Parts: sequence; C-alpha cells; structure tokens
Amino acid sequence: MNNEPDSLFQSIQNIIRNYKTSQLERKRMFEKGKQFLREYRGYFEGKESRASFSQSLWYSMLLRRNRLKSKNIRYSFQFDDTKDPSQPDTAVWGLDGKNTLINVSVNGATTETYQRNEKKLYTHCQNSIIDIMFVSATKHEDILICPHCGATQKTEDLLDGCNYCGTQFQLEDFKEKVVSYTLEELWTDSMKRRSRTYLLIGILFVLLFTFWGQEPGWYLFETFITYTLLMLFIVGITIYCTNIYSVFSSGSSQIKWYSVGSKIRKHDKNFSALAFIGSLDYKLKAIHFAEAPEELQGFCQIDLSEILPLYKNVVDCNVKKYAIKSFETDAQNRIVKINVTLELLVDTAKRLLKKTEKISLTLIKDKANETQSVCDAVAYTCDSCGGSISLLKGGVCEYCGNKLDMRKYDWVITDYKIKK
Repeated sequence: MNNEPDSLFQSIQNIIRNYKTSQLERKRMFEKGKQFLREYRGYFEGKESRASFSQSLWYSMLLRRNRLKSKNIRYSFQFDDTKDPSQPDTAVWGLDGKNTLINVSVNGATTETYQRNEKKLYTHCQNSIIDIMFVSATKHEDILICPHCGATQKTEDLLDGCNYCGTQFQLEDFKEKVVSYTLEELWTDSMKRRSRTYLLIGILFVLLFTFWGQEPGWYLFETFITYTLLMLFIVGITIYCTNIYSVFSSGSSQIKWYSVGSKIRKHDKNFSALAFIGSLDYKLKAIHFAEAPEELQGFCQIDLSEILPLYKNVVDCNVKKYAIKSFETDAQNRIVKINVTLELLVDTAKRLLKKTEKISLTLIKDKANETQSVCDAVAYTCDSCGGSISLLKGGVCEYCGNKLDMRKYDWVITDYKIKK
C-alpha cells in the first residue's frame, strides 16, 4: 500500500515526460519541414543541397529543373511562415508496411514566380497548407556500402549513383527523407473564395429576376427581398454540400487506399503505399518532361510516342488526387489500376496556363519480387554484361544496349490513357 502513491507519482511523471518528448519531436519535425522548403527553393536557384530528398523526389525535381532550363524559364519559390490561427502546424506519425511515416503540415504564405528574360510569365500567391511526407525506415543507416565496389558513402551522396564506380541504386530506405509534398490553398481561403463566387452569381440572378422587364413600384422591393433570402438559402446549401462532398471524397479515397494497401501486403508484406506514390510521382513527371520515348523504357512497357508531343510545353506537373480502382494478381504479376488527376502548367510562349488532366493507369510488378528489405541498396545492373544502368537514361545499358526488366524491381506502366 505504501508504494501506491509512489507508483501513481511515477505514472504522472511518465505521462508528463512523454508529452514533453512528443512536443519536442513535433517541433523538430516542423523545423525539418521548413528545412525541406528551404532546400526546395535553393535547388531551383542552382544549389545542390538535397539532404532532405528521397531518391524518387530528387529524380522528379531534376527532370523538372531540366525542362525549365530548356524553356529558358527561371522558377522561384518563397515561403513566409505566417500562421493562420485556424490552421495550426501538425505532425502525425503512423506506420505503412515497412516504414514509419511522418506527415508534417505547415501553413504560410507562398509565392511561385516564373520568369523568362526577366519578364514575368506567371505568379501565384496564396495562403497555403503544405503537407510534407517524411519516410523513416524502422532501421536506418546514414552510411551505406556500395554492393558493386564496396565503397562506403553517405546515403545522400548515392542518390545519383556511387561516386567511385557509378553504379545506380534504388535507395528507398532513409531516416526521415521526404518522398512527396503537396501545396494546397488553405481550406478557409478556398471556402471564402467559393462563397464570394456563389454570392456574386446569386446577386446577378436576383437583380435579373427582380427588375428585368418590370415596371417601377414598391412591390419590386418586396420581390427583391424575397429573391435575396431565397438566394442566400440556396447559396448556403450549395456551399455546405460542396464542402461535405470534398470531405467525403477525400475520406473515401483514403479508405480505398488503406483497403487496397492491406490487400497488397498479403502478397508483399513490406509494401509501402507512400513509397508507391512517391515512385509513381517520379514516373508521371518523367512522362510529362521526357524528350523521347527511350527515356521512359525503364518503367514503361508501352509506346508513348504519340503522347509525348502533347507534353512538350509542360513546365510543371503536380498530382492533385490518386484514386485506386482495383488490385489483382495473375500467374506472374501483381496488377494495380489507378486514376490520377494532375494540374499542369503549360508554356504558351507569351504566358503560362494551368490545365487539369485526368489519366487512367495500369501498373504491374513481378509477383516473385517483394519490396526490398530495410536498408538494402539495390544496384541496377545489366543481366547481359553486368554494367551499371541508370533509370534517367531509360533503363537501357549504355554498353551493350540491353533493356532492364524493371518488373523485377519496381512497378511498371502497361497502360496509360488520357481521359477526355
């Protein structure tokens, strides 16, 4: 009995200690999120600091930077850490297959500017909420040994291959590396903007129905008030239904992702949905920024020669929504079908225009290949001559011309359709 007060006191102390630790961890992740934004800005200013980037994210940013350079367009990004009290920064931890996931959300004012020859082509300013997804392996190593030559190097130095032998790697497993990010307008600002639009349309209709073809008189005032009240009711219902639909659509999509992810993990215990999305993000950007079909041979088993000319003026490509359709298996492969909504920024020579695109994809992966083990650096080597193969060069051996069968390593695209 005498130990009960001490045990209770220790429990309270543990709760307080864990709370303080969690708060410190959140603050640390908020700072890492802002560090990523600084590195992101610097990368497009020509700096090579990329300590926060996963390999797939770095590839996609490299391809985007190359396209901007080819169009003689300079891109700049600014982030002002101004807090909106209604949208506090958050950090949420979770598990997904083999990885620990940390979703860091920071909000502030963002400005994106595109210039050519000092002339502004496009500027976009908004109050944004930026979701930054960090992936941390349950076991991680900051130092890796090249499986080809044995050289010991930092993981961040291996993103574009071994510095000694040039071997290319699949480096999925890092400690707190960013695999994806999204930049969205604050929900409150978006709601206000929609509300203003609906109200303006409503007022125009009220004026039209009240005064069009009517003789002046006091009864017009009563009619105006009646139509105004009716309009406010309809606008309120419209805004409410729109917000409910947005929440429901987002929630149902996440539930579908969770369901399909669980189903895939029955066949591949280390499957990571976030790693899958990060890899797909790179593939989609590569398709939109590729100069020739040969550059896509590493992960495309279809001919996209008729598709690529449609993207020759795309200077930015951001995925807005993923929606899993189905998952199935056959004798040799795992098969995923997915719908994707993208927002493109297109160069028209005089200015940049936004365009929404919807595509339908089918991806397959060799059934015998499970997701790589934690902290394993996979070398892409030619089955014919043993030479190193780079996915940035289309997955084709530069020594003998042999094509890498990426189904043994990753998901490959077997169907790509643009929805009208």
